[in-house]
Amino acid sequence: MILENSYVWYDSIGKFPEFEGETESDDRDIQWHMAICDLGNPLPSIDEWNAPNIKLVKKCTKKIEFADCINSSVIEFVSEHAKIVLNDYFRNSRVKLYPVNIIGTSEKFYMVVPALYEEGENMDIFYIDDKLPYKKNVTKKFIDAVEKNGLTGFCFKGADGDAFYVNKNLTKKKKASEQKQVSLPNPINWVNQVKKLAENQDWHRLSDVNNGIMQKLIDSGDMISMLNFYDEALKSVSTDEQLLKIKPTEMSAFNQILSDAFTQAHEKFKADRGLKSIYCEYFYDGGDSCELNLFLCEKHPDEDESWAAYFGEEGFIEGPEVNQFLDYDPEFDFEPALDSIAKQYVQAHFIRSCLKIINENEINNIPIGFAEHDGMIVMLKR
Repeated sequence: MILENSYVWYDSIGKFPEFEGETESDDRDIQWHMAICDLGNPLPSIDEWNAPNIKLVKKCTKKIEFADCINSSVIEFVSEHAKIVLNDYFRNSRVKLYPVNIIGTSEKFYMVVPALYEEGENMDIFYIDDKLPYKKNVTKKFIDAVEKNGLTGFCFKGADGDAFYVNKNLTKKKKASEQKQVSLPNPINWVNQVKKLAENQDWHRLSDVNNGIMQKLIDSGDMISMLNFYDEALKSVSTDEQLLKIKPTEMSAFNQILSDAFTQAHEKFKADRGLKSIYCEYFYDGGDSCELNLFLCEKHPDEDESWAAYFGEEGFIEGPEVNQFLDYDPEFDFEPALDSIAKQYVQAHFIRSCLKIINENEINNIPIGFAEHDGMIVMLKR
């Protein structure tokens, strides 16, 4: 069934290479939609998921083996690049992306699990039949985003029943450095928007804008570009004296304490299956008792929008002090627009430290959020 003005995200069997689980157990994991007839394993929550190994079983001439979308029967897997550039569509449509290991490539891939369509909900990816949760409907808006970003391997079917391939003539992907530049925002445009919202005292909208920009930069996976973005923005609105007050000083001691905190958190996760996510929160008011702490949460972000508030008595891990690296009073030193930009600049440096430690310690399959105290959360890992 196809809803009016929508398309089916169709399998590309016979046109692109085909994949299956490396072992019977791996194959049953990815055939979760067949669990009702005991031909697959029931789909667990993401935090309980052990990424299965997926192997190539059929090649196709003149077609790249590891496109941005590959198939195992009716199940789609998308590349890390596709996850990044289509992130807004996945998130707004409540799509869950389960990590898988594709044998033969070091690139990360994710199994696509859509959500059930609810009447009146504005979704770009969804299924409409409880018995066919693998049958994904998509909007033309989603297909246009696939085409615009040069994503390969995607096949769709319209109401007329004809299948069509987007970017079907592409035989190789862009370089990673080119891919990550696709959706990065312009720092000066953001500065102008901050100034206007601060002038109008539209603080709620300003918070939304700042959070959206930060999340997009994090999702790009390019931390150098993220720091450059905020550096250029800050320089455009501050004096040399103000810059010296805002810029964090040498952070090696800070990073070591933060690394120890994440190591402790990771060990607790291994020992306690009830833990589902990590929330990182920093507090800075210009005083002497300001820290970046970790909270081990008992809720997954997909379960409850207030997931970060669910941590037990043993769920608090003290992290490094942040006041020793900053030298300004956020309440009185700057006018509102500069204060907002300065906070985002500082937060970007803290986030970069967190992500570097997370990646170095291979802390995978644990959702990790980050925020200033009483601020909106951005996700470092999903």
